[in-house]
Amino acid sequence: MEIREYAPEEFLERYLDVLEQNEALHQLILTNVFDDRERIGEGYFYLCLEEHGPRWFVCNHLPFSLLVFPTDPAHRYKEEECASLLAGKLLSGNRTITGIQSTPAFAERFLKERGLSARKDLVMDVMVCKKAVLFPGEGILRKADEKDIDVLTEMAISFYEEALHETKEKEELKENLLRKLSLPEADVFLYETEGRPAGMCASTRKLPHGRSVSYVYIEKPLRGKGYAKQMVSKVTADYLEDNRYVTLYVDTANPVSNRVYTDIGYEYTARVVNYRFVR
Repeated sequence: MEIREYAPEEFLERYLDVLEQNEALHQLILTNVFDDRERIGEGYFYLCLEEHGPRWFVCNHLPFSLLVFPTDPAHRYKEEECASLLAGKLLSGNRTITGIQSTPAFAERFLKERGLSARKDLVMDVMVCKKAVLFPGEGILRKADEKDIDVLTEMAISFYEEALHETKEKEELKENLLRKLSLPEADVFLYETEGRPAGMCASTRKLPHGRSVSYVYIEKPLRGKGYAKQMVSKVTADYLEDNRYVTLYVDTANPVSNRVYTDIGYEYTARVVNYRFVR
């Protein structure tokens, strides 16, 4: 087993075809490597664990966790051995790493080898939909714009607190949303019922052959009415007109949202866990 390091451009050129074979699982690596092609720094690096071909892809893009995913989620090649090997490689170098996101077995072995304390943030299932069941409703889905920034910010704050267990500063989050609204590849949606916003969702990640949906949120007083299913099914069906698939992450601790997505047509692809190091 060898660990080889690549510049972002070289990594992309060498492995794009393999990354695209399991594009939903590799979506974060793909997004980062496209962004990092002109970036140089010790906090940004790309590795591949290779034995008779690529087996595990590794991406570090600060301030986010180290990403480590198998080339094929159905065949996690020598998982624990590779985790030990990678931990040794990174321990021997002066690398800044804030956490790890990988398959549960890989992440746990990596943490054990490094002897670091870590906090488990999330356990998520990567879901993919290639054919959507549409759930019509009386609500209206529309693209949001800058005039909606205040209501979007309040919903996004609640989304981060409930789904990601993070507290975000209001002004910082507002600026982030304004940037997303200005990006040509980003879509932010509001779902309205009876003339008032009931929920939001977004697609801020355009992949080579698909779209990634996130920020799925329904206001608490309006839950249980089927609005999330109506909103996400409409967004998914619309994207599938021009894409091979739509993907999203589901918190495994939220079985209600799991049922919503499986009813629409989303299917399980892989499970990933995110740990943040405690220093």
